[in-house]
Amino acid sequence: EPADLAAIDHPRIAYVGNLNRKVDFPLVAGLAEARPAWQFVFVGAIGRLDPETEAGLARCRELGNVHFLGAKDHHQLPAYTGHMDVNIMCYRYGEGLWSDGGYPLKLHEYLAAGKPVVGAGLPSLRPFSEVVAVVREPGEWEKAIEAAIAGGGVGTEAERQAVARDNSWDRRVADLDGWLGSL
Repeated sequence: EPADLAAIDHPRIAYVGNLNRKVDFPLVAGLAEARPAWQFVFVGAIGRLDPETEAGLARCRELGNVHFLGAKDHHQLPAYTGHMDVNIMCYRYGEGLWSDGGYPLKLHEYLAAGKPVVGAGLPSLRPFSEVVAVVREPGEWEKAIEAAIAGGGVGTEAERQAVARDNSWDRRVADLDGWLGSL
C-alpha cells in the first residue's frame, strides 16, 4: 500500500488518470458533500480544465474527504487501484462532449485490480455492464457506490479480472495478428 494512501481512511473511492475537463468534478464534490465518511482519492496530474470542471475542482479542494495525490509513475498505479474500495470513471458525457466517443483504457486496469468499478454511462462502457456498474443518471452514482462498498459491486473479483485478461494488450495483438494473417 503506498504511504500517501495508507493515511487515508476507508471507504476509498478513486479515480486514477489525467484530471482534465472530462472528469465530472462537480459530481464528485456533490457526492463528497453528501457522504462525508467516503474518501475520494484522485491520482493523476491536473491538465486542461474548462470553467465547469475548474469550479468543481475548487469545490473538491475545499472538502476534507477529497484527496489529490498527484501524478505517479505508471508502474505504481496498480498499487493504488488495488487498495481502493471502489474505482470510478466519473466522466462528463452527453451531447457535444468528446468523452461520448472515448474508450477509457483505465477500464481494464481497474478490472485487473479486481475491485468494484462504477462508471459513467459512456457507450463504450455499456458492453461491460456485467462487471461495471454503469450509471446513466447523476442520482444513481451514490446508490451504485454504496452498493459497491456494501456488497462488492457488479460481478465478482474473479469475473472482473477475467474480463481484464480477455482485453489485455497481448490478447489484442494476437487478435490483430490473426486478422492480418487471414488477409
